[in-house]
Amino acid sequence: MRSRRGPAEACWLPIKNRLTRHGLRHGHRTILEELGCPKVLADERLGHEDGSVSARYTHVADIIRALRMDQPTEVWHEPLA
Repeated sequence: MRSRRGPAEACWLPIKNRLTRHGLRHGHRTILEELGCPKVLADERLGHEDGSVSARYTHVADIIRALRMDQPTEVWHEPLA
C-alpha cells in the first residue's frame, strides 16, 4: 500500500522469481518497437503521455491499432508452438 513514508511495496513484488510487472512493461515496449509499432501507439498502450509537439499532431488510425493488437500476441505464442 502506498503511503507518505515510501513507495508501494506490494506492486513491486515479483510475479515469479526476478519477474515483475514493471519488467513485463519494459518487455512489452521492446516487442512493440521490434514490430515497428508507431511510438504514439506504444505510448497509448502503456498509458504514457507524450507532451512533445510531434505527439500533438500524430494520431493512430484504427486500422493500424487493430493490426498492432494481434502482433504482440503472436510473438508471445511463437515459443509455445
